[in-house]
Amino acid sequence: MESDSVLLYHEKQEAALCGVHCLNTLLQAPIWSAYDLSQIAHDLDQQERELMEPGWLEDSGNVDDSGMFSIQVLSKALSVWGLACESMESPEMRHVWDHPEHETAFLCNLQLHWFTVRIIQGSWWNFNSLFPAPQPLSAFHLCSFLGTLKEQGYTIFAVRGRLPAADRAAGGPGKWFTPAEAKQANEGAAAERQTGYAKAALEGLMEQASQGGNMISLKRRRPPMGSSGIDNDDDDDEDMARAIAASLRDSGQDGASGSNAEFDIDPELAEAIAASLAHQPSGPAGTAPAAEPSAGLDQLCADAGKSHTVAVAAADPEPEPGAGVQEVAVRLPTGSRITRRFRANDPVQTLADYLQIAGVDMTKHTISTQYPKKVLSDMTQTLRQAGVADKELLTVQKA
Repeated sequence: MESDSVLLYHEKQEAALCGVHCLNTLLQAPIWSAYDLSQIAHDLDQQERELMEPGWLEDSGNVDDSGMFSIQVLSKALSVWGLACESMESPEMRHVWDHPEHETAFLCNLQLHWFTVRIIQGSWWNFNSLFPAPQPLSAFHLCSFLGTLKEQGYTIFAVRGRLPAADRAAGGPGKWFTPAEAKQANEGAAAERQTGYAKAALEGLMEQASQGGNMISLKRRRPPMGSSGIDNDDDDDEDMARAIAASLRDSGQDGASGSNAEFDIDPELAEAIAASLAHQPSGPAGTAPAAEPSAGLDQLCADAGKSHTVAVAAADPEPEPGAGVQEVAVRLPTGSRITRRFRANDPVQTLADYLQIAGVDMTKHTISTQYPKKVLSDMTQTLRQAGVADKELLTVQKA
C-alpha cells in the first residue's frame, strides 16, 4: 500500500536532456549531468575513430547537436553502477514480455526522447520527463502499456542489476514527490489542459470573427424576474452561441475564406462558457470587438474548464486511450496549448483539420516538431511516419 513515506524523484524536461532525466530518475538521484554524458560520448567517439581507417570523419553517433545521447552512452553510464541494458527485441528477452512485472526497470526510447519506467517499493511508475510528476502504473497494466509503446515504434530496454538506494539528500534540478503529491500535480496539469482547450477555442473564434470586422456579443444570464420565476433571458446561452456562430458565418462573406464560412461552434463549448458567465455579476450584455478579448478571458475559460471538459470537435471523434493511440500536444500561435489523442495511423491532415476547427488558419500556418525542428509538410503521411511520438509537443507557426 502506498504511503507518504515513499518518495519519488522526478525531473521535468529541459531542452533535449531527456537522456539525463531518464538516467537520474532510474537511479532516483541527480547523479548525471549533460556534461558528464557528453564526456562519455566523446570517449566512445574516440574509441570508434581508433577502430576506423585513418581520415574517417563521420560525425558522432553518440550525441547529436540537440544533445540527444545514444543507448551506448546510457549503457556506459549505467555500467558504473553495475547495471546493464538488454533490448527487448533480442531473442533472449522475449520471455520478459509475458511477465514484465518481474523486472525492476525499463528504458524507453523513440527517436529523440528517453524515459524510465521502474518499480519503487512494490509500485510501478512512469517517470516520463514530459509529465509534471511521476504517473502510477499498475502491474496488471504494465504489459499492455509496454506493448502500446512497442506498437508506436518505441525501443524498450530492460535494466538488469541491483538498482542503488535513492539519495534523498542530493540536490539537483529535480523534485521529490510523495504519491499523493504526484497525483495532485498530474491532476492540476490535466485541469490546465482543459482550460487551454476553452481558451484556445474562444481565442480562435474571436480571431476569425475579427477578420471580418464583426462584433461578438456575449449575454449574461440574469436572475429570475419577480416572484413568478419567469426569466426573460432563458435563452441567453442559446443567444450567445448563435451570436458567435453568426459572427463567424458573416466573416465568410464578402471575400472571406470559405473555411471560415464553414466553421461551426461546438455547442458544448458554448454551454460551458455560458455556464461560466452565469456566475458573473448580472448586468447588461457586454459587447466588445472580437479582436480584443475581455480581461476576464482567462478566468472565464478556467471556470468553464472546471465544470466541463472542453473538446474541440474534429472530423472524427477522439479515440479512447489504447494500443495505436497517442496523445499530441500543440502550442498555438497565441501561446495557448491544446492536447488531443489521435491514432498513430491518422494522416497529418487529420491533425491539421483539428487545428483548423480550433481556430487556426492552416492556409497560413505550419506544424513542426521541436527537437529537432522539422515542418510536417506531407499531409498524407501518418503521424507515425512523420515521426510524431506519443506525448510529443508540436508547434504551430506562421508559414
